[in-house]
Amino acid sequence: MPTTSVAVPLSQLRDWHRSNDYNRIIDTQHVDSSGQPEAQLLLALSLAMSGETEQGFPLLREQLLHTPDNHDWRSDYALARILLGDLERAADELQVLTRSPAATAVDFSRLAAARLAQQQEDAAAALYREAIAREPGREHWHYNLARVLVRLRRLDEALDSYNDALRINPQFEQAINARRELLLALERCQELVEELRTELDKDPEDYPLRLKLAHALESDGRFTEALGALGGGLETLETLQQQRESDAEAYRAMLPAQTALRLAMAELWSRRGRHARSFDILRRTDALQDAPDIGIRCQMVQNLLELNRLDEAGTLLGKLLEEFTDNPRVKVLEAQLQGERGEHAAAETSLRSMLEQYPGNPALLCSLGQSLMWTGRLDEAAQCFERASQMNPLALAQLVRTRRLPDSESALERMREVADNPMLPREARAAMSFALADACDARGDFERAAACLQAANQLTARDLSYQPGQFEDWVARNVNSYTSDWFGALPPIRAADRQPVFVVGMPRSGTTLVEQILAAHPQVFGAGELDLVPNLARLMPRVLETRQRYPECIERLTPALREEAARYYLHGLDQHDQQHPVVVDKLPHNFVHLGLIATILPGAKIIHLRRDPRDIALSNYQQNFKARHGGMGFAFDLEHIARQLNQHQDIMDHWREILPLPMLELHYEELVTHQAEVSARMLEFLSLDWEDSVLNFDKVERAVRTASVSQVREPIYQSSSGKWRHYEAMLAPLLDTLNPATLADWD
Repeated sequence: MPTTSVAVPLSQLRDWHRSNDYNRIIDTQHVDSSGQPEAQLLLALSLAMSGETEQGFPLLREQLLHTPDNHDWRSDYALARILLGDLERAADELQVLTRSPAATAVDFSRLAAARLAQQQEDAAAALYREAIAREPGREHWHYNLARVLVRLRRLDEALDSYNDALRINPQFEQAINARRELLLALERCQELVEELRTELDKDPEDYPLRLKLAHALESDGRFTEALGALGGGLETLETLQQQRESDAEAYRAMLPAQTALRLAMAELWSRRGRHARSFDILRRTDALQDAPDIGIRCQMVQNLLELNRLDEAGTLLGKLLEEFTDNPRVKVLEAQLQGERGEHAAAETSLRSMLEQYPGNPALLCSLGQSLMWTGRLDEAAQCFERASQMNPLALAQLVRTRRLPDSESALERMREVADNPMLPREARAAMSFALADACDARGDFERAAACLQAANQLTARDLSYQPGQFEDWVARNVNSYTSDWFGALPPIRAADRQPVFVVGMPRSGTTLVEQILAAHPQVFGAGELDLVPNLARLMPRVLETRQRYPECIERLTPALREEAARYYLHGLDQHDQQHPVVVDKLPHNFVHLGLIATILPGAKIIHLRRDPRDIALSNYQQNFKARHGGMGFAFDLEHIARQLNQHQDIMDHWREILPLPMLELHYEELVTHQAEVSARMLEFLSLDWEDSVLNFDKVERAVRTASVSQVREPIYQSSSGKWRHYEAMLAPLLDTLNPATLADWD
């Protein structure tokens, strides 16, 4: 730092400090000032408040050994205590100063800062208002007041305060960015979009501005326009490669913007569930880098995991582990991959080892908790989530999934603060709102639970583009393609070596419970929710070399191709189990694919779960599925759920008439009231002898990763039957849309 022997009056130093001009104090006062403790204190404060804490904090502690003998010095002394965390003594000192006839606006602003640190937001707001009234031209005080008002959820007032700060200083970057985030929270997206577009027109090369515009457009549900905003700043890969070869320095100057825009685009696609598209963008972006970028490659691994391309994920992750051996993010991904492969013991060992190096790391704790939860160790999982929640309150949402609800009012209040904070990302707020709904439901506070559920589902649905008509068309096309004439004309094919059991039904109808009961039998393996049949349907046009869509293209299926499709499916089963004679595939939405299953696996058996549609609807509405698997986008809107239930009813009526497969239909309500009798019926249907172990299904040591992960670890309970009546008022859109035929067996 430069030194100077120029004497600067104490009054000037204090004016600079009051104006946040810390660098001038540092530049002019870094001299031997041992005889001027007030000046040394201002230097220490300036160092600390400009980020030079390693120098500033020790100097602050030295200055606290002096005894201030005037009002301004005492105020600076109190500020030092705030910075060092001694809030109570600082607040007491400033309280005395603000009652003095010599009190200044600065004293009130500092007391406001102390009260805010003590989480006394109302007091802090009143004190900032007093400081502003005494000196209205300080933009930082308007900005600080706005931040307090945001915490108090007084968002319109906060916006006025940000605007006041920007009227004083239009270039106040912190206020500009905070105001923009607030406009999004207030759902004034169009206003922000117009503002950002105007600025971007002036400087099209301002890529941070382009990123903000894309974020605003996405928040307004304008996905295509958000992509266009990002794409408007991209150079082609060919152009970048030419630049890389011809002018390396210019290329390196372009790279940060080009990388940031592509990463934002990949994230957009990923949030829409288009992980293959996201991965392709990331792969190309990674190739642009001069050195491996851990962030890009970790996201690539995450995409591959979402796509279930586990071998590719493992290869890429292996390279990351070689270069970033002890990076917590990489180790979390390693554990996630091990979990996807069913290697839960290895995942636990890896995570516990990392926690020895990074004790208390919330990401590691949550990953360990998730792994423990999948394997049924719910108490241990809950302990992990509780520890993680001390650093990250979002872990409380995962704690609720263990069915070990937080019992303290303070924990519930922390959850409400997250759920109700419009400044937080919608996904985080939605997750916490779902968790709060569970907590309120467990307490019997159904009215508040309903309010939380509606908030959670509305927050989630805003990021989806689910079209119920598409599913209705899908069902109709399957009904039209798979007919009694189709099955009557099918030539026989060779029997498969093993015939699977498909457990189907609407999500939350009891399919996981049935699988868990069956998996307790020594001759049965529960394979979980396999995507093998949907993949076959998706690949069918390509295999048949036709432009016809599936299922219309099934007319091209020869006996040889049907047997090939069966081998594809059975090979997939072998990746999960080869020892048990009976394997259960319990993907609920396979109820649409029963025609394809009967076509390629004529010896398969079907167990169809039925349940009161109103309880199914409520249970779906209560789950934070995140719309990732099985086309669950319908589950966040009650009318969409009703339409899905109607379609389920229609297609199952069709299958009952024409499907040439044995099908056992069970009522969930009967299963939970007469488990032994219904279990015996299932085993007889599968030609299996009785085993007492099926009555203790909750003791089975196997990984369960569906939304029912915690329920199947407990003995059967009946409290969820008829539960919809507690939420009847909320369910009006559902009840108005359900067809009479859908409810016929339940009224």
